[in-house]
Amino acid sequence: MCLNLALSGFSFVGVDVGGFARHATGELLVRWTQLGAFLPFFRNHCAKAMVRQEPWAFGQPYEDACRKAIELRYELLPYIYTAFFLHHQKGLPVIRPFILDWPERPEFFKEDHEFLLGEWLLFFPVLEEKAKIREIQFPPGKFYDYFTGKVFREGKHRLEVDLFSIPLFVKEGAVIPTWPPQQFLGERPIEEVILRVYPGSGESLLYEDDGISFDYERGFFRLTRIKEEYNSSRLSLHFEEEGDFHKVPPQFRFLVFGLERAPSKAKAEGREVPFFLKDGVLEIKTPRIKELEIEF
Repeated sequence: MCLNLALSGFSFVGVDVGGFARHATGELLVRWTQLGAFLPFFRNHCAKAMVRQEPWAFGQPYEDACRKAIELRYELLPYIYTAFFLHHQKGLPVIRPFILDWPERPEFFKEDHEFLLGEWLLFFPVLEEKAKIREIQFPPGKFYDYFTGKVFREGKHRLEVDLFSIPLFVKEGAVIPTWPPQQFLGERPIEEVILRVYPGSGESLLYEDDGISFDYERGFFRLTRIKEEYNSSRLSLHFEEEGDFHKVPPQFRFLVFGLERAPSKAKAEGREVPFFLKDGVLEIKTPRIKELEIEF
């Protein structure tokens, strides 16, 4: 229903997390919460006669599993906000079935158990109670595990899953803007945008404004275009900005996933900058810049 509404131009849609009618269980509440965190409209809601289903209602480990999904939603808010900007500007759905991006593939014609959030994220929710395996099918291309950077390619795969599993993947060439985790929006000032980089070639966007007023209509917004290029010797990011909104987080933190080998140096606008490599993830901190190059 939500995917069909999105294709029909109604992107701000969601479901009653936990289910409105009948009783949820702790595990199914977790699975609803993990799914709801990736829908444009996200709320927990049910009828008065049903058992309570707040994220903490069933105790542990369900509370922690719900917390993980909710915090991930808050981390992804810059990316989700940008997806809404694209919906406003071009009519592109915030959530979209695979058939929208790969219309030539008949196996996706009736597929509604997985979807894209925005342009770059592929989500394969676990929907069944007591599930241990999630069978998924990737479209053509190269994809990265959002959390680890592990590479997957076109075809069918079987993933082992547990209560905390959130099967989330990224198209190659994506830069996913995120924030540090919060317990509520505005809990503390945001001092940095965390840019999660997945090697490849592509153009990503980051849209920012005050989140409250209509001042964006008078030019008080910041739209950053991030062009990524990648080959065997170099990964480069180029930034172009427009708009007059200046109250943006002053720092970028880059997390680069899925690198095939360790870098030899990193340069921000031509100057070498320190970098750290831990568990295969490269981390670089800089002020907001126009160019970053990583050499191998």
